[in-house]
Amino acid sequence: CYDPPLKEVNNVEFSSILERAFKEQGLSYERVGAAFGTDASNLAIVGVGTVVLGPGDIRFAHTNDERVDLEEVERGVSLYLEILKQWMMGEG
Repeated sequence: CYDPPLKEVNNVEFSSILERAFKEQGLSYERVGAAFGTDASNLAIVGVGTVVLGPGDIRFAHTNDERVDLEEVERGVSLYLEILKQWMMGEG
């Protein structure tokens, strides 16, 4: 089964929540597609708002050397909690 790349972030509303969360965490944020195959692209094709976000280096995903550094997981948890906080606070 072939999953095409995600050409662009099509969930603008949630993207603004992500942008605020990244800012609160002192991280840079840029809306870009994913240059690799992902289930999200299949959802986007049929109009479902999608975002691809997670710790780790895509170069190691689904390889014999697949790994994610613990520090990246911890930063990811912190970011996910901030995203939830921003989402709960709403768009205002």
